[in-house]
Amino acid sequence: MEFTATSEWQLLSARLAVSGSNHRFLRSEMVLYTADVTLSIDDMEVQKMGWTAFSDGGSSAQTLITDGSRAQSGNGYLKITNTNASSAGAFVDTSNTVPVGTQQTLKAWVRSTTGVPVNGKIELLAGQWGGADFTADADWKQVSVTVPAVGNGSTGLRFQLRNNTPNSSLDVDSVTVSDESVPPPDGINTPLDHPETGYAYLWDDAFGIPGAHLWALSAQIQYMNGAPGLGVGATLYLDPTKATGLLTGTDWLKGDMVLNISRADPCFSFGFDGTGTNTKIQIDGGVFATSKFQMNFAPKGCTIGETNGQDAYVVPVGSTIALDTAIGDTAIHLDIEIGRDDNNLPTFYLDTAVNNAKIGGFIFNTMQLTMDISVDHADITYVGDFSTPMGNFYGDFDLSVNVDKLHMAGNVSVTDWQLVGGTMDISALNYSMAMDIPFGSGVCASYSSGISGQMSMGSKSYAFTGSIGMNCGNLNQLHIAFGYYHGGISYQFGIDYNSKTKMLAGGLNFNFERSTSWKFLGHKYNRHPKMAIALAFSMNTTNPSSASLALGGTVSVSGGSGTIGCAFGGSSDDQCSISVRINSFGGHSYSTTW
Repeated sequence: MEFTATSEWQLLSARLAVSGSNHRFLRSEMVLYTADVTLSIDDMEVQKMGWTAFSDGGSSAQTLITDGSRAQSGNGYLKITNTNASSAGAFVDTSNTVPVGTQQTLKAWVRSTTGVPVNGKIELLAGQWGGADFTADADWKQVSVTVPAVGNGSTGLRFQLRNNTPNSSLDVDSVTVSDESVPPPDGINTPLDHPETGYAYLWDDAFGIPGAHLWALSAQIQYMNGAPGLGVGATLYLDPTKATGLLTGTDWLKGDMVLNISRADPCFSFGFDGTGTNTKIQIDGGVFATSKFQMNFAPKGCTIGETNGQDAYVVPVGSTIALDTAIGDTAIHLDIEIGRDDNNLPTFYLDTAVNNAKIGGFIFNTMQLTMDISVDHADITYVGDFSTPMGNFYGDFDLSVNVDKLHMAGNVSVTDWQLVGGTMDISALNYSMAMDIPFGSGVCASYSSGISGQMSMGSKSYAFTGSIGMNCGNLNQLHIAFGYYHGGISYQFGIDYNSKTKMLAGGLNFNFERSTSWKFLGHKYNRHPKMAIALAFSMNTTNPSSASLALGGTVSVSGGSGTIGCAFGGSSDDQCSISVRINSFGGHSYSTTW
């Protein structure tokens, strides 16, 4: 495209339809026709774009913004910029077959880039034009237009959005087009009344089931738009004391059933919920028992019946199966839901759990998996808590991804774990980690983990802890500690770093102590030798010359004792001292410092 540059910045865009395949490079260029002048160029970028920009006067530019935190859904959105034009916008053409006579609806979410109100219009071409004006502000809002497809509209659609405010930008996201020509729901739309209170049931021992009381029933057969439909809604109360072979407990149970047989709006729902009651439906004397069951199927969702102007039966869009049951002492929970969100985009949810299951020598206290997935996020959580003949295990894991970041965290704990016939005993072992990876420019990842444990092998004992933390590639925190114990011998080591204080410090300790005694010629001899050695250091990482090191030790035997200590500093004189005590010949002490 050609342009004329002035003293003011202009936003320009050009579109290239790529033909063929196997292109290995793309060249972008600016050609200057005016001699002896300088042209300033800034913020040039190339983007893959399915939309075409247009304008009435002035110019129009479109930009893909990959910022999930500001998008209405997903990882980005489209920005339409109007520069000195009465109207600027973008459109896209489809080539799919659209049946003539159908109602096509275009929906989009819009927002003013700066928050200042922007006037715009959403338009759809389906053999004829249809449009709706709107005003966008600082918050996302959905706009739509519906057009009947006529004539050559059957060969495809064009949908476009206009920014009608000069020198402004309009954000656009979550654009969808759908066929809204499905006939209105049939089945029950003028149902029998559905009472909430009354003095008598419609049918006691309904369907030949003792204790089953039919409370309400709505049914209708009708034709709508030339299509037959059948709708049924029913509520049943169960008295468990009259159906002991089928039910257990004393609290009454309420069940609901909804059925709509229709080509336009089919749905089915059946369920009962005894949560918070002592009643369960049982099979084979209670070997299998359940207190909650729900099954829904409604591709478009449906409503059947009403009471005093309020919906009696409402089945949400999608499919659902939920079950709480028990097999013996084992409790099982299952919940699966497939539906759609507010933008009519698919969603999936799964929650399954097994509690108090005994298989062989394993006891599964809790095993649970949860998944929540949609277009703009995914969350997966797992929890495992079980006991084995070797010991106890607990673990949980959480993984979530959305437009803002990826988050991962987990914990593992092992207690009273015995291996190799008890020669190796892990009293406790704990591990945890967390990681966050944000999306977008100007942000960076963080990571942290920690471990601690106590274990023994024979007569030897070990204890250890450790942790690390990082943010934006920088070390924030580091901790390591280790201990070894065997009889009168012990050894400890540790190191720590903290980015807030910028201090790196650590040390080690070694201790030896043993008591012995024996008799010789009627005399008892005792020996109690002891020895300890310690080292400690510290340093400010922003000022290495401030580093210091201390070394010291003590020794004690039957013939005497002694101590030694040294201090070394980067900004001070080094110093050592020693002291010796000899117990023989009345005892003598010696000491010196240098």
